[in-house]
Amino acid sequence: MKDKKVIIIISIIVILLILIGGYLIWKSKSNNTESIIKQQEFSEEDLKIGEIDYKTSQSQLIQKLGEAEAKKEHMDGTTGDKIIEYLYNNEKTSYVFRDIGDGSEAKLSQVTSTTNKDTFSRNLKIGSTKQEVLQAYPENTKLGSETKIEYTKGEKGKENFTVITYKLKNDIVTEINWTIE
Repeated sequence: MKDKKVIIIISIIVILLILIGGYLIWKSKSNNTESIIKQQEFSEEDLKIGEIDYKTSQSQLIQKLGEAEAKKEHMDGTTGDKIIEYLYNNEKTSYVFRDIGDGSEAKLSQVTSTTNKDTFSRNLKIGSTKQEVLQAYPENTKLGSETKIEYTKGEKGKENFTVITYKLKNDIVTEINWTIE
């Protein structure tokens, strides 16, 4: 009789351990799925080109890439901001900084590339296919037309509105542009 009680108690413990283990495995997979989905959604972290991201300063840009092939400056007629553009790769890659004139350092606000020498976030570049872009960003897809795919975050005209645009020709990426306001 005592042996039967021990066997029943051990059986109950084993069943509880199996249930707890199964729950922990399920919970772990659930958290991983949420993490993967969050990684796939477009965010400011996607505003990269090689080692350069949206937090890069002008001095860091020059330190990482060397002196620009060309540098252009003008005033934005609408906002009065000073616009500083650095051109690289035979002027096929443009880094635009915006100085709002408040004494703070100008911020990188836009990058445009038309060369396959540049790799953007998610390993996308000129020559990538439309399908590769769509697979890289399964969330937040906005097809502007057959000639472009856009991903946005935030509200246009508001602070930290971000957009990345992939221009296409025959379903092949020919230009990549990202902007943060």
